[in-house]
Amino acid sequence: ERGSRGYSPAGGTPPPAGELSVTVAAAASEDADEPYAVEGTFAGRAHPRCRRRFSSFETLLQHLAASGSVLVCSTAVRLTPAAQACIEGWSSRLGYEHAAAGAAGHAPLLQQLVDDLLQFQELRDSDLLHAFVFDD
Repeated sequence: ERGSRGYSPAGGTPPPAGELSVTVAAAASEDADEPYAVEGTFAGRAHPRCRRRFSSFETLLQHLAASGSVLVCSTAVRLTPAAQACIEGWSSRLGYEHAAAGAAGHAPLLQQLVDDLLQFQELRDSDLLHAFVFDD
């Protein structure tokens, strides 16, 4: 399930070691403050789930869009125009989707957001995305 819902370069197969896979789900508890569980796998190793709010995903997009580049291992890497368009599109979409559904209804939307971001190497490797997924 993790391979099919996170980044999967070959149509549903798990990512190779060294790749980032992310799963977003409604948290098991009824924690209204942080209703999403984000679980990441990197280099074949699963990391503990962290909890995020809907606004955390909006903030992630704002930070990714802010400079037109991201840090990868502390080195600035320019975003491709396609990656920038993806970030801008999702920023607009999250703005109007926020009030449309409860936490469980947003989980598939947020999973699609993460899957779309992971299609771009510079985003997949970015320090910011790794911090979002792995830092609690």
